[in-house]
Amino acid sequence: MQVCPQCNKPFEPRSMSGDFCPSCADAIRDEFGFAASIQRAWIQLKEIVRRALSRIDGMSQPTRSSSSIAASFIFHQAIGTWGVAVVVPFLVAFGFDFLRIFGRSFTMRDTYWITTETGYFPCQIVFALFLGWLLGRDFRRGAMLWTWVLPFLILCYAVAMVPSIVPSLTPVVFQAGVGQSRLWHYFGPGCKPERRCLDQIVATMPFYAATAYSVGAFLAVKVPKHLRPSNLIRFWMSLAIGLVLLTGSAAMVIKARNPQNQSLIRQSIPEGIGELRWIMLAYLLVPVLAGAALILFADRIRRRTTSVAVDGA
Repeated sequence: MQVCPQCNKPFEPRSMSGDFCPSCADAIRDEFGFAASIQRAWIQLKEIVRRALSRIDGMSQPTRSSSSIAASFIFHQAIGTWGVAVVVPFLVAFGFDFLRIFGRSFTMRDTYWITTETGYFPCQIVFALFLGWLLGRDFRRGAMLWTWVLPFLILCYAVAMVPSIVPSLTPVVFQAGVGQSRLWHYFGPGCKPERRCLDQIVATMPFYAATAYSVGAFLAVKVPKHLRPSNLIRFWMSLAIGLVLLTGSAAMVIKARNPQNQSLIRQSIPEGIGELRWIMLAYLLVPVLAGAALILFADRIRRRTTSVAVDGA
């Protein structure tokens, strides 16, 4: 029941009831019209999204805005999936360059094999697990525990609906649901880069990395922050990986400036890709930024450990 604001007569909010005064008809019509219904639905949708983001973030501070929660989720999503996918090949390549100092010889084929052709992407899983544990100790964000959701949904859609992400590149005999089963294609050895199939790299590997990142963050919360051996491991591993990325990037730039290498690089770049050189430059800056961030993070761990030791003394 409602009350007419002019005659104070109670009435049912039905357009054909006829038990309210004509002067209130427009107000009642506006209240239950299409525009008002859309506005109420929008308010309810925003409230649902706010509650969902609050659960994802596991936040205990009610003052934190939904935009900051979403930004935190996007940040960890990018770091735990595509960040891992980009940094790991650089780490492997730089590690091989370091081992060449001791007389070991490695080719680009070895780099491809260990990063994308070993099956189940162990390098990406191990690095994502370490990264989740490393950041989870300081950030302790609930969003880190949910980074696997979006890659999982993408993978489910790919398994159910996509025979091949690049059908013009992958032969029909190696496509999911056509030449082989979908599970064998996306989770088994059915799709490999040497068969010109990139579906597992695009859809399966991000899910593995994101899941390992969430597991690492979950395990990080279980370890006390004041545990000194754990902090020392985090410090030295962060510093070592950061230095490898920075020194490897510097060595890569020095090699690229060699005239002979520059001619090889020009020959290896397909025609028409010159317009994308800025995107390629941004891709090459990823190890530099990641290395600098890890070194700064290691310094933060050192200062925090030192301050805790001084306070305890």
